[in-house]
Amino acid sequence: MRYFVSLTVLMCSLAPAAPFAVLPVGEAEFRLEATGDFQLVQGETVLISAARVTIAAPGWQHSVGLSRLQPAEGYPVRDGDTVTLKGTIPDEKAGVNWTYLQRVTRLPAAVRVEYELTPDRDAAISEAPVFLDLPLATWSGRTIMLLPSALGQFPPRKPASRHFLSGTARRAVLGPENLPLSIEFADLALCTVQDMGTEANRFYQLYPRIAPGPQVKAGETKRLAMTFTPNDHTPVVFPTV
Repeated sequence: MRYFVSLTVLMCSLAPAAPFAVLPVGEAEFRLEATGDFQLVQGETVLISAARVTIAAPGWQHSVGLSRLQPAEGYPVRDGDTVTLKGTIPDEKAGVNWTYLQRVTRLPAAVRVEYELTPDRDAAISEAPVFLDLPLATWSGRTIMLLPSALGQFPPRKPASRHFLSGTARRAVLGPENLPLSIEFADLALCTVQDMGTEANRFYQLYPRIAPGPQVKAGETKRLAMTFTPNDHTPVVFPTV
């Protein structure tokens, strides 16, 4: 009996925590964690496996992110189709505290995710991206567009250069051939797409920036807003001129 109880406790401790909120979006689900991380899943297909905010020091000498978030009292909070997360991300090495706000809103056929970062003192940074993890099994060999500036393909084999596509985008379209996912940016966003991991554990990342660097002044708020529309069959034409 003692062994059975211990095994049960162990299995419960290893079980993944339930999402803070699950927002249905058509045939897909937007699964939001209390930390601000999220997944976008359609049936058995994982479109986005993780989303992480990172604030990188100059030269990427160190970085901080949502794992360091100290939520404000009472947050996250859900009000109908909107979830809001507030808090502070401390960067002790740089001596900066970043006020963080994330708002997720379910729309009729999409989900809008808004980010805000504000430092309490002048902050030198390399960049502050949102890393969107994209599973190899879902996206390998498929087209990616960073409209209107760049067109490419998720490489089936590991490329010589980790960063295989970049551009300034108003909209990103992933896999227009089948089960397309579009990401619309409220403002032009500098985006990079890269191939990550080892051969045994590869995945892709698309990362727009909340702030591109090199400096954010005290009290200055940097913003990024993205609208995710799964199964978006809106016709897309890449500009040729």
